[in-house]
Amino acid sequence: MKAFVVYFGILAFSSPIQAAQSGEIQGLVESVEDLRLPLLLIRPIMPIKEASEFKIEWGFYATYRRANDGEFDRTPYASDREAIAAADQFIKDHFDTGSYSLILSRIDDSATENSRPVSEAALGRTFVFNSAYRGIRLNGHGAVVYIAGKTITHASFMLGEIVIVPCTEMLLLEKRCAVDIWREAVRERTKIQNPVPGKVSLQYVWSVTENQLRDSTDGDILSPNWVIELEDGSGELLVDARDGRVWRND
Repeated sequence: MKAFVVYFGILAFSSPIQAAQSGEIQGLVESVEDLRLPLLLIRPIMPIKEASEFKIEWGFYATYRRANDGEFDRTPYASDREAIAAADQFIKDHFDTGSYSLILSRIDDSATENSRPVSEAALGRTFVFNSAYRGIRLNGHGAVVYIAGKTITHASFMLGEIVIVPCTEMLLLEKRCAVDIWREAVRERTKIQNPVPGKVSLQYVWSVTENQLRDSTDGDILSPNWVIELEDGSGELLVDARDGRVWRND
């Protein structure tokens, strides 16, 4: 498995897999004191080509499986870049890609999401993408593309048009303040007296409060949250970056 700390982009600006400067984005998330972000409305995007080969579940989750299981070239692409270009083209061919961007977050060196191929049929790659707004991950939104040899055999998509909710941009809690709130919450909920945070990331997450208040069903509201894990990876809590509320995304 190859994990990417920086954001990975390819092809032209019209690609849904957008290029981004890692220093710019990570600096924005972790060091800018007056970070302001809005609420986002995410409207599901469905496949526009070969829709019969996709299965739609819950009105927004699309899965693809290659219709013809006959023989195909099982020789893998010579480089990650060539394989990413194929995944990028597949997404552009099947979806309207004008309103969102994807961050490549992981590459597995097999066509079955294992770190290594376990058989000849598994020769290939698996790409895991996350949808993003201003380089900030939209939790639960993105795509997984499986390439056996040079053929995309199956894939799953949860993509959406990103709409800024008017008049909702506000100053967010700084990272250090969110960590202080998290420490106090962990002390209250566990026997850990000196909790040490592990991974800390700013993500857009489905908002329980905002979605309960809405009458419309044209999409979901996402709000920015600090997602903070315990150092030993035993659990995580979310700190709402707008009001400091601590909660679990179970």
